[in-house]
Amino acid sequence: MELRLGIREVFWTMACVCAVQLLLMSNLLTDRSGLYSNGTRLGWRASMSGLKAVFRDPPRPATAAELYSKVRVYCWVMTMPENIATKATAVWNTWGKRCNKVVFMTSQPTSLVPAAVLPVAEGREHLTAKTVNAFNYTYQQHLDEYDWFLKADDDTFVVVENMRYFLSKFAATEPSFYGFHFKTLVKQGYYSGGAGYVLSREALRRLVVDGFDKGRCRLDGTGEDVELGRCMETVGVSTGDSRDYLGRERFHPFTVTSHLEGVYPDWYYQYAYHSVWKGADCCSDVSVSFHYIPPSVMYLLDYTIYHLRAYGVNGSHSFNLNGPPPPRGGMRNSSDFKSIRYNDTMT
Repeated sequence: MELRLGIREVFWTMACVCAVQLLLMSNLLTDRSGLYSNGTRLGWRASMSGLKAVFRDPPRPATAAELYSKVRVYCWVMTMPENIATKATAVWNTWGKRCNKVVFMTSQPTSLVPAAVLPVAEGREHLTAKTVNAFNYTYQQHLDEYDWFLKADDDTFVVVENMRYFLSKFAATEPSFYGFHFKTLVKQGYYSGGAGYVLSREALRRLVVDGFDKGRCRLDGTGEDVELGRCMETVGVSTGDSRDYLGRERFHPFTVTSHLEGVYPDWYYQYAYHSVWKGADCCSDVSVSFHYIPPSVMYLLDYTIYHLRAYGVNGSHSFNLNGPPPPRGGMRNSSDFKSIRYNDTMT
């Protein structure tokens, strides 16, 4: 039996097909009830608009070079005259140059690294005074030039690109700061000074204007990280969660091997705000910092992170590296190979 469809039947068949497609679109873009979260039902135009959003290509992640301009980081490094030629120079030759600006806070002039001379006596008993003076200097000289302000020690190693990536989701106009979270001594906790901590522009403004200038915070003494934490709590700057989406820490108060092997002092378990882990789960894949890093290991980390690559892994090499070597005794300029150097736009 031959089936013939008239114009009317074809029209209604197509109409039904379109209706089913629209219904599927609507269900795709809403929850199972087909409602907005506020209880109202999607209209046809809203469904189509949402459908475009679903199938639109996801935004491309920002590159390190783009974040260098968008997330401007000022780094100041706590050091002393006897460490300038060793520890401070190692920081300057490695991660320090990847900050938008880096300044070494010391008590004597030097030409080896960019430094600010602070009117403070050296010694652990004056670490708080040195920190206060360093943040005062930073506020007076550079507040409006940068978005975030990192404090680190001269034995801290920082992966600056990972820090920018982490900070890119936050607004520098909000009062916030981040680091490795300790839960003792201060009600909201405080951040490890050795692991480094980073303040938003608004947090720095409150620290100096509402804290130091008004005499609401201690200006000298030991335990600079504790006193900084107390001051931040006093001026209404809350601690933030610095962990990654798997709950792994980004800022680390010990060496890489200490965290991997789980070689921690007993007090660490009582002080740490979050659970303590060891092995690969100790640390985020996009970790920001490690502490107690001597100059030799600082150079090793810098080479390992920014230069050493496993061939063919994660698209690490975009051209043939198996070409002939240069003439005997010769060496090619490393600038010829910029496409494999992750940090070239930073230095």
